[in-house]
Amino acid sequence: MRSLISAALLVLFIPVQQLTAQESSGMDGNPAVSAAGFEEALFDAPTLIEILKNEEAVGIRFYNVLVPPGNATGSAMAVGIRADGSELNSGKAYGLSLGFVDGKITMDKLRSRPAGKACEAMQQSGHASYSGSFTRTDMEALLELEGCEAIRATPDVTEGKETTMLITAMKIIGAKAEPLGSDPKFVRLCGHPCPSVCGPDKNYVYRFKQ
Repeated sequence: MRSLISAALLVLFIPVQQLTAQESSGMDGNPAVSAAGFEEALFDAPTLIEILKNEEAVGIRFYNVLVPPGNATGSAMAVGIRADGSELNSGKAYGLSLGFVDGKITMDKLRSRPAGKACEAMQQSGHASYSGSFTRTDMEALLELEGCEAIRATPDVTEGKETTMLITAMKIIGAKAEPLGSDPKFVRLCGHPCPSVCGPDKNYVYRFKQ
Protein backbone atom coordinates (compact mmCIF):
# COMPACT_ATOMS: atom_id res chain seq x y z
CA MET A 1 0.00 0.00 0.00
CA ARG A 2 2.84 2.40 0.85
CA SER A 3 4.32 1.96 -2.64
CA LEU A 4 0.94 2.76 -4.23
CA ILE A 5 0.63 5.92 -2.15
CA SER A 6 4.16 6.98 -3.04
CA ALA A 7 3.47 6.41 -6.73
CA ALA A 8 0.41 8.62 -6.56
CA LEU A 9 2.34 11.37 -4.78
CA LEU A 10 5.05 11.30 -7.42
CA VAL A 11 2.50 12.25 -10.03
CA LEU A 12 1.40 15.24 -7.99
CA PHE A 13 4.76 16.89 -7.30
CA ILE A 14 7.07 17.81 -10.16
CA PRO A 15 10.34 17.95 -8.12
CA VAL A 16 10.16 14.22 -7.31
CA GLN A 17 8.29 13.17 -10.42
CA GLN A 18 11.37 14.13 -12.45
CA LEU A 19 13.82 11.88 -10.60
CA THR A 20 13.68 9.01 -13.11
CA ALA A 21 17.11 7.45 -13.40
CA GLN A 22 18.90 7.14 -16.72
CA GLU A 23 21.71 4.90 -17.89
CA SER A 24 25.25 6.10 -17.16
CA SER A 25 26.80 8.22 -19.88
CA GLY A 26 30.18 6.60 -19.34
CA MET A 27 31.81 9.96 -20.17
CA ASP A 28 34.41 9.94 -17.42
CA GLY A 29 36.65 12.40 -19.29
CA ASN A 30 34.01 15.10 -19.54
CA PRO A 31 35.02 18.39 -17.82
CA ALA A 32 31.68 18.41 -15.99
CA VAL A 33 32.83 15.36 -14.03
CA SER A 34 36.12 16.90 -12.89
CA ALA A 35 34.16 20.02 -11.91
CA ALA A 36 32.28 18.05 -9.27
CA GLY A 37 35.09 18.31 -6.70
CA PHE A 38 35.07 14.68 -5.55
CA GLU A 39 35.88 11.29 -7.03
CA GLU A 40 33.61 8.99 -5.04
CA ALA A 41 31.71 8.66 -1.79
CA LEU A 42 30.73 5.37 -0.14
CA PHE A 43 27.55 4.93 1.89
CA ASP A 44 27.06 1.75 3.90
CA ALA A 45 23.74 0.06 3.18
CA PRO A 46 22.39 0.33 6.78
CA THR A 47 22.71 4.14 6.68
CA LEU A 48 20.61 4.43 3.52
CA ILE A 49 18.10 1.82 4.69
CA GLU A 50 17.66 3.82 7.89
CA ILE A 51 16.84 6.95 5.85
CA LEU A 52 14.21 5.01 3.90
CA LYS A 53 12.59 3.68 7.09
CA ASN A 54 10.91 7.07 7.41
CA GLU A 55 7.57 6.56 5.68
CA GLU A 56 7.66 10.13 4.41
CA ALA A 57 10.83 9.38 2.44
CA VAL A 58 10.03 8.82 -1.23
CA GLY A 59 13.69 9.05 -2.21
CA ILE A 60 17.22 10.12 -1.28
CA ARG A 61 19.10 13.24 -2.37
CA PHE A 62 22.90 13.30 -2.66
CA TYR A 63 25.00 16.49 -2.50
CA ASN A 64 28.66 16.95 -3.34
CA VAL A 65 30.34 18.57 -0.32
CA LEU A 66 33.63 19.81 1.03
CA VAL A 67 34.34 19.65 4.73
CA PRO A 68 37.82 21.13 5.28
CA PRO A 69 40.37 20.42 6.49
CA GLY A 70 39.94 16.69 7.02
CA ASN A 71 37.94 16.08 3.87
CA ALA A 72 39.76 18.46 1.55
CA THR A 73 39.35 16.20 -1.49
CA GLY A 74 35.55 16.36 -1.28
CA SER A 75 32.84 13.84 -0.59
CA ALA A 76 29.05 13.51 -0.71
CA MET A 77 26.19 13.42 1.75
CA ALA A 78 22.72 11.88 1.64
CA VAL A 79 19.33 12.93 3.01
CA GLY A 80 15.76 11.66 2.66
CA ILE A 81 13.24 13.67 0.63
CA ARG A 82 9.47 14.02 0.75
CA ALA A 83 7.11 13.79 -2.22
CA ASP A 84 7.14 17.59 -2.61
CA GLY A 85 10.94 17.60 -2.89
CA SER A 86 11.59 18.99 0.60
CA GLU A 87 14.19 17.32 2.81
CA LEU A 88 13.61 15.30 5.95
CA ASN A 89 16.05 17.48 7.85
CA SER A 90 15.11 17.08 11.50
CA GLY A 91 18.11 16.54 13.77
CA LYS A 92 21.33 15.13 12.31
CA ALA A 93 19.61 14.04 9.11
CA TYR A 94 22.48 14.46 6.63
CA GLY A 95 24.71 11.39 6.28
CA LEU A 96 28.24 12.41 5.29
CA SER A 97 30.52 9.80 3.77
CA LEU A 98 34.03 9.74 5.28
CA GLY A 99 35.12 6.72 3.23
CA PHE A 100 37.07 3.85 4.77
CA VAL A 101 38.38 4.53 8.27
CA ASP A 102 40.11 1.70 10.13
CA GLY A 103 38.97 -0.76 7.51
CA LYS A 104 35.26 0.07 7.41
CA ILE A 105 32.97 2.60 5.74
CA THR A 106 32.49 5.45 8.18
CA MET A 107 29.74 8.06 8.25
CA ASP A 108 29.25 11.35 10.04
CA LYS A 109 25.85 12.91 10.68
CA LEU A 110 25.26 16.63 10.16
CA ARG A 111 22.49 19.02 11.07
CA SER A 112 21.09 21.37 8.45
CA ARG A 113 23.41 24.32 9.16
CA PRO A 114 26.77 22.46 8.88
CA ALA A 115 25.35 20.50 5.94
CA GLY A 116 24.62 23.73 4.12
CA LYS A 117 28.08 25.05 5.00
CA ALA A 118 29.63 21.88 3.52
CA CYS A 119 27.85 22.58 0.22
CA GLU A 120 28.86 26.23 0.31
CA ALA A 121 32.50 25.26 0.97
CA MET A 122 32.45 23.09 -2.16
CA GLN A 123 31.25 25.99 -4.30
CA GLN A 124 33.74 28.41 -2.71
CA SER A 125 36.54 25.98 -3.60
CA GLY A 126 35.79 26.66 -7.27
CA HIS A 127 33.62 23.62 -7.97
CA ALA A 128 29.96 23.44 -8.85
CA SER A 129 27.60 22.70 -5.97
CA TYR A 130 24.87 20.33 -7.11
CA SER A 131 22.61 17.49 -6.04
CA GLY A 132 21.15 14.37 -7.59
CA SER A 133 18.01 12.68 -6.30
CA PHE A 134 16.80 9.10 -6.64
CA THR A 135 13.40 7.58 -5.96
CA ARG A 136 12.76 5.04 -3.23
CA THR A 137 12.16 2.50 -6.01
CA ASP A 138 15.63 3.06 -7.49
CA MET A 139 17.34 3.04 -4.11
CA GLU A 140 15.62 -0.15 -2.99
CA ALA A 141 16.32 -1.82 -6.33
CA LEU A 142 20.05 -1.46 -5.63
CA LEU A 143 20.00 -2.05 -1.89
CA GLU A 144 17.98 -5.25 -2.25
CA LEU A 145 20.41 -6.82 -4.73
CA GLU A 146 22.05 -9.93 -3.34
CA GLY A 147 25.44 -9.03 -1.88
CA CYS A 148 24.89 -5.26 -1.84
CA GLU A 149 26.69 -3.86 1.22
CA ALA A 150 27.14 -0.25 0.15
CA ILE A 151 26.24 2.37 -2.43
CA ARG A 152 28.94 4.39 -4.19
CA ALA A 153 28.10 7.89 -5.41
CA THR A 154 30.30 9.26 -8.20
CA PRO A 155 30.09 12.30 -10.49
CA ASP A 156 28.89 11.72 -14.04
CA VAL A 157 27.13 13.71 -16.75
CA THR A 158 23.67 13.60 -18.28
CA GLU A 159 23.01 13.40 -22.00
CA GLY A 160 22.79 17.20 -21.87
CA LYS A 161 26.32 17.42 -20.39
CA GLU A 162 25.08 18.44 -16.92
CA THR A 163 27.04 17.29 -13.89
CA THR A 164 25.01 14.68 -12.03
CA MET A 165 25.23 11.74 -9.63
CA LEU A 166 25.74 8.09 -10.51
CA ILE A 167 25.08 5.50 -7.83
CA THR A 168 26.39 1.94 -7.93
CA ALA A 169 25.67 -1.14 -5.82
CA MET A 170 28.88 -2.29 -4.13
CA LYS A 171 30.26 -5.26 -2.22
CA ILE A 172 32.94 -5.00 0.46
CA ILE A 173 36.09 -7.08 0.19
CA GLY A 174 38.40 -6.42 3.12
CA ALA A 175 38.86 -2.66 3.26
CA LYS A 176 37.86 -2.12 -0.34
CA ALA A 177 34.56 -1.65 -2.14
CA GLU A 178 33.96 -3.18 -5.56
CA PRO A 179 30.95 -2.96 -7.91
CA LEU A 180 28.59 -5.93 -7.72
CA GLY A 181 28.81 -6.23 -11.50
CA SER A 182 28.90 -4.44 -14.83
CA ASP A 183 25.25 -4.96 -15.79
CA PRO A 184 23.09 -1.79 -15.96
CA LYS A 185 20.91 -3.17 -13.14
CA PHE A 186 23.72 -2.35 -10.71
CA VAL A 187 23.71 1.40 -11.41
CA ARG A 188 21.37 4.39 -11.55
CA LEU A 189 22.06 7.84 -13.02
CA CYS A 190 20.11 10.92 -11.94
CA GLY A 191 18.79 12.35 -15.19
CA HIS A 192 17.54 15.60 -13.64
CA PRO A 193 20.15 17.06 -11.27
CA CYS A 194 19.86 20.42 -9.54
CA PRO A 195 20.82 22.88 -10.86
CA SER A 196 18.97 22.36 -13.99
CA VAL A 197 15.79 20.83 -12.63
CA CYS A 198 15.15 22.32 -9.17
CA GLY A 199 12.20 22.93 -6.91
CA PRO A 200 11.78 25.89 -4.54
CA ASP A 201 14.89 27.03 -2.66
CA LYS A 202 13.30 26.01 0.66
CA ASN A 203 13.39 22.36 -0.46
CA TYR A 204 17.19 22.28 -0.42
CA VAL A 205 19.75 22.64 2.36
CA TYR A 206 21.80 24.61 -0.17
CA ARG A 207 21.11 25.83 -3.67
CA PHE A 208 23.87 26.62 -6.14
CA LYS A 209 24.24 30.37 -6.57
CA GLN A 210 25.92 32.02 -9.57
